[in-house]
Amino acid sequence: MVAGLSGCLGNGDGGNGNGGAQTGTVDGDPELADELRVSTYGGAMGNAITSTVLDGFEEEYGVEIVSGDFPSNWGLISQLQAGEVDVDVLILDNTAVPTAYEADLMLELRPENIPNLERYQDRFDPRNARWDPTENGASYAPFQYFADGMTYNTEQLETPTEWDDMLTEEAQGHAINASWIDRVLGVAGVDIGVNVSDLGTDTESKLNQIWERVEEQNEYIFEWADTGGTIQDAFANGTAYIGMMWYGRATTLHNEDDVPIEYIIPEEGTTMATSGWSVSETTDRRYTAEKFIDYSLSEQAQYDYGEAIGYVPTTEMDELPQIVRDNPDYQQQDRLEFFDGHALMDNQSDWAREFQQRIRQ
Repeated sequence: MVAGLSGCLGNGDGGNGNGGAQTGTVDGDPELADELRVSTYGGAMGNAITSTVLDGFEEEYGVEIVSGDFPSNWGLISQLQAGEVDVDVLILDNTAVPTAYEADLMLELRPENIPNLERYQDRFDPRNARWDPTENGASYAPFQYFADGMTYNTEQLETPTEWDDMLTEEAQGHAINASWIDRVLGVAGVDIGVNVSDLGTDTESKLNQIWERVEEQNEYIFEWADTGGTIQDAFANGTAYIGMMWYGRATTLHNEDDVPIEYIIPEEGTTMATSGWSVSETTDRRYTAEKFIDYSLSEQAQYDYGEAIGYVPTTEMDELPQIVRDNPDYQQQDRLEFFDGHALMDNQSDWAREFQQRIRQ
């Protein structure tokens, strides 16, 4: 049974007693630690990770997993920098990887302990990805990709086809979006045809166009939500008719709670991201953390997790669950583009301030 992380908030000094430091065996190979502390996201995704990947690793290796939910990449990074939380394995979206890397929050992955790195699809292999700055290696192992698609209430609205369908009289006051600056700029940018995968060139011109679009969206949006759970709750209670929400959360609400919602990729496309694992720079359980990452990339763990939530594996798979094959993110990957995480690292604070000013006007 996965334990909660509340007892592991601390000064980042590694483990304690038998729950912590790894020792060597007689032949010099490392041993697994008794305990591993893993950060996750909350909501439907966190539940799926726990019931498949975390529980599966515990069962197979006998390592107790202690986990804790964090509402966003930036919340986790902020707490790590402040020394407020002590974890061995970080969960991050690819957009946050350059920031975490520059802040020295992650260790380079040792491929000899993670042979499943060889299973990556080319587009998601971190060793070739622009968003992982590690030279000749990787510090981040994505286990899924997902899109920032559109969810809508089928009883309140006609079927939308484009992002403009959020900006209608029927949707006004019932539209919702995430307030994370990469999602704000990414969705608005793709909506108007700006290449958000490269915001480092012609930045001022691109940003001016995007900010104008954000101001237009703001007239219809009743909440810029700071957590995925807030968005999910707004659809669940009927407050939100339309907005940016992810396939896994939408499918969970529809299938398990009978909420009348559907998920689409608008014609203009949208931004995409990966979720993945990194080994914390402060850990003394590095080998165990790497074995956990390797397990999460195995065919069985990828299948089980995909079947539980519907997000798409980043690895080559012999077979995919039906819920994944039904996912528009999988069916329409050609409409999805990564957001420029390097530009985000350099401009996040300024862009966040500008966003707050724009929506308060």
